[in-house]
Amino acid sequence: MKYTITIPGKPTPLARPRFSNDRVYNAQRLALTNTGIFIRNQFKREPICEPVVMHITFFFKIPASHHKKRDEMLGTPLSHKPDLSNLVKFYEDAANGILYKDDCAIVELKASKVYGDEEMTEITLIEWQK
Repeated sequence: MKYTITIPGKPTPLARPRFSNDRVYNAQRLALTNTGIFIRNQFKREPICEPVVMHITFFFKIPASHHKKRDEMLGTPLSHKPDLSNLVKFYEDAANGILYKDDCAIVELKASKVYGDEEMTEITLIEWQK
């Protein structure tokens, strides 16, 4: 089976935890929870227990300074911040227990960040086949 989830809005990278008075503080707890709720509203079934393949694409707006090149920039990759690995980790964590039991079930991953008309994140999960 193949499932696609679309999350509107600017893709969010996972931030490093902060430490204060010997305690760990997660400033993104609310953002992770809200993203998880959005994912749950689109994925109306039990979490997948089998190994999965994840394809995740992060779409960012074309800068206003590049408006003349807009059509040729659509779908082209970004080579600047935010880091792709931090983007992936945020959405892996937000989907944990919703799309799959645990993110260790992801056995193959394809991720990219590109320019698009709208800022959004698109996650496609495919149940792994031998």
